[in-house]
Amino acid sequence: MIYLAKDEALFELIKNGKIALRDSKIKRINVFIEEIEGFEGSEVLYIEIDFADRSYLGQYLRFRFSGINEFSFYHHYTHNFRYVENFTLLKHENQYYFSFDPEDERSLTISENDQDIILFENFEASMVEPFLKG
Repeated sequence: MIYLAKDEALFELIKNGKIALRDSKIKRINVFIEEIEGFEGSEVLYIEIDFADRSYLGQYLRFRFSGINEFSFYHHYTHNFRYVENFTLLKHENQYYFSFDPEDERSLTISENDQDIILFENFEASMVEPFLKG
């Protein structure tokens, strides 16, 4: 695994096109809860999303989100869920907002019509080796 960046540095890399998401495919979404070490009963919700693209040279781009305040993903067989044709990434009241299916990717505000969204406080990115089969 190769660590890339987190939070503000990652936000800037994506906004400046240094990390490509457009035309990638979502390969996996993992939603899980982990207990905070040393704080019994305190838990953190995480979402990990793996993206594949030819430019990643066989590796996957993995985003790990935490401090999640809201998320929603929608799938229907007629909806082309896994392809990221457009996306919106915004800063919103000391948080970040990601939509992988925005109503208008040029909008600088959150739309109620955006789909596949995460509202969160922290995120980081890494490049990981392909999944092992078997």
